[in-house]
Amino acid sequence: MCTLARINLRTARVLLLILARAQAGIHPGTGCATTDPAIVGGDTLLTEGRYQEAHDLFAAALTKLERQPEPTNNPDIPCVMDRISIGLIRMGRLSEARDWSIRAIDRSRTLASPHPAAAILVNNLAVLYMELGDLSSAERYARESLALVSNSANPNHPDRQLALTTLAAIYAYRLDYARAEPLFREILFHLERIHGPNHIDAGLAATNLAEIYRIQRRYSEAALLYRKAAGIFESLSTGASWEIWKARAGLMVSCEYSGRVAEAQTLAAQFEAAEPDLTPNDVRLASLLHDLALVRIHRKEFAAARANLERALAILESVYGPSSPRMIAPLLSYVQVLRDSNDKQAAKRTGARIKVLTQSLTPPR
Repeated sequence: MCTLARINLRTARVLLLILARAQAGIHPGTGCATTDPAIVGGDTLLTEGRYQEAHDLFAAALTKLERQPEPTNNPDIPCVMDRISIGLIRMGRLSEARDWSIRAIDRSRTLASPHPAAAILVNNLAVLYMELGDLSSAERYARESLALVSNSANPNHPDRQLALTTLAAIYAYRLDYARAEPLFREILFHLERIHGPNHIDAGLAATNLAEIYRIQRRYSEAALLYRKAAGIFESLSTGASWEIWKARAGLMVSCEYSGRVAEAQTLAAQFEAAEPDLTPNDVRLASLLHDLALVRIHRKEFAAARANLERALAILESVYGPSSPRMIAPLLSYVQVLRDSNDKQAAKRTGARIKVLTQSLTPPR
């Protein structure tokens, strides 16, 4: 594989996985919590991957809120607008999502007093610009979010850690691991200090740091953190099934590539025997299928890897469209499988497609 392909495989992997937490931005503790039952119900649907249903519920909730007395001073309205944006992101409707995110921020600035989730709303716009490939705008909004939370909260506040996570992800996307890695370590340290070592946010921070190690092929270090994260998620009673699978998938690949083949095989068998309870077009499932394919590629099980990747690509294309940067990482793995399977014509077509997609993602000089 050429140098450019290696660079973009790593770049695309950061885009695909590290942002998973920053995109959520709606769990209790991020600053945009609400007790409105309709919004809470929509949050549940988002977690379950039922994005259109969540969108419809949020839209109905917004209409209801706008009809209440003094709607211009209702802090729930910017939050539900932001949730509409998040749902649109999950459905691949990024331009619409950007418009709703900007509306949420603008609406929050009309309130009589500062919105408690102002930093989170701005942070989520930064994440959206990462999805759009506009890293300059993403960094500008990430720094604005960090400035807002620094002005209104103590240095250990969870919202500050979320803003730092987005900034670290931008560095990682640019392949600037020298800046990303220390930030992710700092975030993990502070979240463990804030919540304790067994909190879900500590587990997510451990997963993010593991991703950085894995991208750099530091598989043994990555495995330690994935194992730690999986243990945290498994200890929680509810609400972390996706996180468990994500940590196990990272552990599976790290074990495979660091020589712990038996453990990797056990994890792969668990995945195949009990596929995560996600909807068929859930992009999170595509991520897990790609990880499983990487193990199959390493074992030269090319037919099985090809089937995993074709399924992952179909999911991503159905949600984001054929021109999304989200397609790059699995396509790079796919072209490797095609070449190793001696399917030269398909490999040539896929390689040309990758070239077009990667042009906009070449790291800045």
